[in-house]
Parts: sequence; structure tokens; C-alpha cells
Amino acid sequence: MSVKLLIKVVSVMEEKNSENNKTRKHKDYISFKPKVVKFLEADESKILYERYEIIGALRNKYMTAKEIHNLFFEKEANKHRFTIKTIYRHLEKMEKTGLVAVAGHRMTEGSRIAEKLYARTASIFFQKQDDDYKWWEKEKGKMISEKLNILVTEYFSKQPAESKAVFELFKAVAGEENRIVMDLLDKAKDSEKLSDLYSKTSLDKINYINLYAAIFILLLEKPEILKQLEDTFIKTLTTS
Repeated sequence: MSVKLLIKVVSVMEEKNSENNKTRKHKDYISFKPKVVKFLEADESKILYERYEIIGALRNKYMTAKEIHNLFFEKEANKHRFTIKTIYRHLEKMEKTGLVAVAGHRMTEGSRIAEKLYARTASIFFQKQDDDYKWWEKEKGKMISEKLNILVTEYFSKQPAESKAVFELFKAVAGEENRIVMDLLDKAKDSEKLSDLYSKTSLDKINYINLYAAIFILLLEKPEILKQLEDTFIKTLTTS
């Protein structure tokens, strides 16, 4: 099946190592468009963390291995931190993992050699929280609600609240938090502002941002959740 190639950009590239210090034009031919959101397994997230400098550099752009290699040039030492072979090895591993893809090629004026262009496979990477559907309604959710009950009541030096009521409260809050996060990520597909925010934020920080955004949105959307919180804990907290 043939793939339609699109000319993404025509730009001027400085050839710093050329004897005459001339500039040469190049054309980038792009045949791949990244997804907006990609959910990662734990092993994929680990590789992303290890090579975040490369993933971050590829945000909203297409780059050759040589351009990525130049990101690791240290002026004081007057050398690259990694060899070009190491960069290719990193790219190969990220490509196999599904974090980057060969997005097209670059043709430079005066050269017949096509350089591969690399891109992220998604603008936003988001780590999967749990494969177990509605885990908060199952044994794991019950276990977490029991621990939350102890933490909350111990903070106030009180006896634990009724466990069934705490579990019901937890199911309501966790379910809404999950819904809101999914809605935010869905909105990011059509919102340039959200897409830009997520793509500029590291994976570990995205989880915190989503959590607290979900809490704020939940309290604004459903203030009655505070009444449920109060009804669940008020009796034990007001008992001397």
C-alpha cells in the first residue's frame, strides 16, 4: 500500500562544518502523524523516563539523529555526551517500544542521501493507572478505603468511621476522579491549550496535575460530595 508523502517544511540549514560555511536548503517529507494521547504500560514508562531528554526534544517537531545528537554537545568539555551510535541505539529501543517512530526523511541540497526523521508517537504520554476495570469497586478499593479510614481518623486522634460508609464514599470519589481525568485527556485531543500543557509536562508530574485537577473539578461539579464526606466522618470526629 502506498503512503502519501507530505512536504512538512522547507527550511535553511546551517552546515557548520563545511569549509565555506555555506547554508544548504533541505526539505522534510513527512508520512507519519503522531497521536494526541498514548497510554503507556509500566515498562514503556520506564524507558520514557530513562530517555526523557530525547522525548522532550521531539515535542511537536521532527528531528534527525544528528540533530538529536547535537543536543548532547557540552561546550565546556567541547564534546558530545553520547556518541552518535549511542543515539541510534536509544532511538532504536524507543522505536521498538513504540515511543518514537520514523516519521519521514530529509533531503538536503547537494546530497543524495536521505536522513531519517524521528517523531514522538504521541503528543501526550500518559501512564496507565490500573488494568483492572473499576478497581475502586473491588477488593483493592476496599483495602484502600480501610487504610484511608485509619489515616483520616488517626489524624484527628479519633476512632475509625463505619467502614461500609467509607468504602461507599471512596467508590464515589475514585469513580468520579477517573471519569474527570479521562474527560480531560479526551478534551486534549481538540484543545491546543490542553495538548500543549500536557506535552510540555513530564509523565510523573502529569499524574499529580490530573489528580488535583480532578479533585478541584469534582468539588466544583458536585459539591454534594462534601456532604457525603461530612456524613461519613462527622459522627466519629465529633465524638470526644
